[in-house]
Amino acid sequence: MTYIKKGIKMKKNQVKVQEQSSLQTVPSSADWGIEISKDDLLMPKILMMQKMSELVEEQKAKPGELVDSLTEEVLCAQGESLEIIPFRSETIYKEMRAGEFHAVIPANEKLPLEEMIDGVKVERDLIIQVFVLIPVPGLDDIPYVISFKRTSRKAGQKIVTKFWRHQMAGLPSCAVSWKLSVKKVAGDKGAYYVYDTTLSRKSTQEEIAKAFMFNQSIISGKRKVDHSDEKPVSNNVAF
Repeated sequence: MTYIKKGIKMKKNQVKVQEQSSLQTVPSSADWGIEISKDDLLMPKILMMQKMSELVEEQKAKPGELVDSLTEEVLCAQGESLEIIPFRSETIYKEMRAGEFHAVIPANEKLPLEEMIDGVKVERDLIIQVFVLIPVPGLDDIPYVISFKRTSRKAGQKIVTKFWRHQMAGLPSCAVSWKLSVKKVAGDKGAYYVYDTTLSRKSTQEEIAKAFMFNQSIISGKRKVDHSDEKPVSNNVAF
């Protein structure tokens, strides 16, 4: 096959050579002199869309889809599953005061889910926060976070229980991958989606090494969780 350019016939392989030559002249990231501080990097959350989710109301996503909290990219369609490799977990409280997000508190001690403090109504969600590697090119360059709460807590507990069994067997926490999906359930105030997790396969040595690197960066405090999705606690959805 040939291409016509300015009246001259050019063979396909000649065009490819010229394209490659042009690409070689593009400055690399180092040439730009841009320095990126790892302290400024955020770990995106995997968000499960509900009927009343902001992105659904804006018609950027559909109920039951899994979305990147930073890019708003749909990671997984409803009815499908997303492969994840969990490597770390922590239990936290998300605290709301007077209906507004107040703080994320480590669950070092048991706190009431509702109470009054200085005349202000305080509501708390107990959350299992799981850090995962998504073994997909383009998504495996940064760890993601999943919040398992309320009726989705069981899906997170399955992962944490497997962590414990791996520890007892002398295996790394990220020894296996999981399929993360959602299922629709009926509630008193209408249908909603909850997380489900199922074991998938053994992780590769390369995946384990990458997960270990992510874990070290979290321990060092150089990774912060994106909490921009935090909204008032709603009693309308039990997920």
